[in-house]
Amino acid sequence: MPFMFENLEVYQKAVDFTDRVVGLTEEFPRGYGFRADQLNRASL
Repeated sequence: MPFMFENLEVYQKAVDFTDRVVGLTEEFPRGYGFRADQLNRASL
């Protein structure tokens, strides 16, 4: 049974946002791993 907060629209939008950020940071050029890591952690 899912948790009640998982049904909230704001939660679903936050998960979608994080997925998009991770997808975008995977395309960062080599040498920018520190920046990608920071953005991924901030999106969480």
